[in-house]
Amino acid sequence: MGQVAHTLVGVDDIMFKTEHIRSIPQAPGLIAHLGQPTTCVWLPTRDEAMILVDYYLTTIDHIQHIVHQPSLPSLIEDVYKQIRSELPLKSGHIVLLLSIIASTTRVWRPNAGAGAHGEYALFLSSTQAHAQTTLWIKAAHRVLNATQTADKIQLEMIQGIIILNCVVCNVEGLSLRYRSLHSTGLLLGRELGLHRMDHDPKASPDCTLKAEMGRRIWWYMAATDW
Repeated sequence: MGQVAHTLVGVDDIMFKTEHIRSIPQAPGLIAHLGQPTTCVWLPTRDEAMILVDYYLTTIDHIQHIVHQPSLPSLIEDVYKQIRSELPLKSGHIVLLLSIIASTTRVWRPNAGAGAHGEYALFLSSTQAHAQTTLWIKAAHRVLNATQTADKIQLEMIQGIIILNCVVCNVEGLSLRYRSLHSTGLLLGRELGLHRMDHDPKASPDCTLKAEMGRRIWWYMAATDW
């Protein structure tokens, strides 16, 4: 009280740019935009991102089936189309992508599933890939913390939180950050009404893909909380 409130940075105030993934650790976190220093979140190139997503889907943990695998590549493709066209981005899609990258760099093995043309050779070694994990965790946090309004919450954001939390648990254990992320996921799930999807026993169950993913996400969060 009595102090000037800090200006909060919203997701619309963050710039998203692409760069080769090996160069991202050296990329600046602030860039000049319209004469003002602006937070910049760097993403791998489209081709690199598709490799990372494919690697994630082939090495996914048995308890992490909270994404619809057939439609995930097209969702990531849409993110890069929006970046190229300079269209507004959905923060949930960005959180999901960044969390997948964090997860992938954590378990990366240079020769695991490498194709004949070396399409998986994004990193020189597993050590180089693992060294980037913390960077992607922080980037996902940055976008998540910038999302401050309920109308920007998407199902993909909670999916991203679950994946990110698995990475954080692997890196830090049941840390304060892990528990904070889990609480955030539960809160956002309630904001979306996931806990009441089948509340009315007389209503016919919603059989859409989005509804089924909502059920899986909510029961994952609830069971983990228990």
